[in-house]
Amino acid sequence: MAGAMARRVLEGVVAPHGMNSVLTCLAGALQYAGEAVGYSYLMGVSGRAFRLQYSWCPSCPHAVVGYNVYDAALSVTGYAAHSYPLASWEAETRHQRGATDQELASANAAMRASINAGVPVLMGSEECDLLVGYEPVGTENPTGWLMRPRAWGARPSQEVLYAMPVDKLPWCIDTLERVGEPVARRQAVLDSLRRAVWLAREATLGETSIGFAAWERWISELRDVEPVFAKSQGYLDQFDTQESAPFEIQLGNAWCYDSLIDARRCAAEYLREQTGLFAADVARALENAAAAYDHLVETLSPESGRTTCIAPYPWMENEPWTQALRDEQSGRLSRAYEREQVAVAAIERALAQAI
Repeated sequence: MAGAMARRVLEGVVAPHGMNSVLTCLAGALQYAGEAVGYSYLMGVSGRAFRLQYSWCPSCPHAVVGYNVYDAALSVTGYAAHSYPLASWEAETRHQRGATDQELASANAAMRASINAGVPVLMGSEECDLLVGYEPVGTENPTGWLMRPRAWGARPSQEVLYAMPVDKLPWCIDTLERVGEPVARRQAVLDSLRRAVWLAREATLGETSIGFAAWERWISELRDVEPVFAKSQGYLDQFDTQESAPFEIQLGNAWCYDSLIDARRCAAEYLREQTGLFAADVARALENAAAAYDHLVETLSPESGRTTCIAPYPWMENEPWTQALRDEQSGRLSRAYEREQVAVAAIERALAQAI
């Protein structure tokens, strides 16, 4: 990335704020490009707000992993993503390879062109971030790239920065291009409702459980995680890694729990935003589904608002992940699953009445 270049920063990009980093960054980029889409809309119209897939892996909530909702969101909005691979993670060897000079040059040129055209760029590794500018490479910025910190992820010392230097290359970047007209809103919503029912009742995903099957697996296996630890450790031992199964399983559990609450909160908001598109009977069914999702979120959320008192992360040494907590979480999930089924049935009624 040699050679000096002028500094260029897109001003006024809203900090991504949703827990699904891919869709909140996509929303931020599209909004800056002038599109009237928000995080909850993309979560709903893509199906991510209604999706639950589970295998104890921290990557299960990711928009691209498993059932790819990122592509669904792009197709609805009339955009395409052009991906430029860099320091990609190779799952088979569990190692990260470096970018070639040609890959780096291509990605750098594409990023600058997009910023110059006024469109932020998505930057993906384990999670996604939003590139909003570039500057000359230097000791303070070894890549020359500038990112907009996510509102929930910025470290306190960096919260005042609008555009942070990027310390190391991501796995890839995606530039966005308008390739067609957005799908008509009413049709897009109906498609998303059909997708929601399919994801709950019919979708399959290999060893990863999805939909109602994911709920039932999670609820059941929380009651006895030792077999899960053993199976996961056996998998990890195949690779040259120091990763611990209990750490990975606890991380997956906590992140999936937080992500589920965020997703169903978006589902309720999304459904209420769409009621004006339909006749009274359909709108009423959608409102009933939204109310069930509200109840689901309340069931999963402790009064303190701190979900880590139910599903702590593995680095929280003062909050051990005891069997008593797992039993409580299993119970909350069981009650929430009842509301999930109510919500899906209400969506089915809406679809039947919308025909």
